[in-house]
Amino acid sequence: MQSLKINSSSPYFTGILAILLGLVMAIWPGDSVKFTVKILGWFLVLMGGVPIIISLMKKIPISFFSVATFILGIIILCFQHFFISIFMWIFGILLILGAIQQFNIMTIAKKSGANIGFINMIYPAILLLAGVLVLINPFSTMEAVMIFFGVSIIFYGITIIINQIRFQKMIERIKKEESKFDITDKQ
Repeated sequence: MQSLKINSSSPYFTGILAILLGLVMAIWPGDSVKFTVKILGWFLVLMGGVPIIISLMKKIPISFFSVATFILGIIILCFQHFFISIFMWIFGILLILGAIQQFNIMTIAKKSGANIGFINMIYPAILLLAGVLVLINPFSTMEAVMIFFGVSIIFYGITIIINQIRFQKMIERIKKEESKFDITDKQ
């Protein structure tokens, strides 16, 4: 693998931000609801805003996902009190969406010829289960839920990074195999 490309639109950037958010939630669960809502707002502003700025600088089309993420971040920052009251449901939904994203990545990788084993499907399954459990009982002890969310989000960030590394290795392997055929065809 030549190098890991880390920019604001890469899975590495998303994974690192998710790990940092998870650490804050797991380390400071008592006061972290208000703090986490603010961090979530800024997280979404950065996740959407940085790619928008890069797109504007490079004069390339701005993705709808970046704009929607940026707008959601701004809304969360402007209406923090409302979002604190629905905080648990938001994170339950985010965990489920993260699981769906991971299942999609696994499906794409499998269609591309990657050997996706059972162990790779455990990561998104745990995220999905965590999201469903939080939606079922969103207001049990807040501190325990915050620690649980923190660990879940750390796990999500780590799986994004691991899956991206695996996907890049698979692409490089495919490119090497294709280059072998190109050399023998020319001879």
